[in-house]
Amino acid sequence: MALFMQPLSNGDEQAWKNVLNDYRKTRKERDLKKAELDRHIALSGYIMNGSTEEEAERKVNRSFSHINHSITVKYLGKVF
Repeated sequence: MALFMQPLSNGDEQAWKNVLNDYRKTRKERDLKKAELDRHIALSGYIMNGSTEEEAERKVNRSFSHINHSITVKYLGKVF
């Protein structure tokens, strides 16, 4: 029977922590793979539009740096 369908008992706390940790790990891995794919797509797009690999890499780094900065500022705004 699935953990969430069982009555809660004293020993279940560790099981729930394990489930939560597994979820966080899986989500982090998914987010990293998505970021890697997004960078690859952006890099390919710049190259297909005529940029050299070096130019494309600089453009991608600049774009993603701006995006990461915006996300950080947005996150901090929510935290505080």
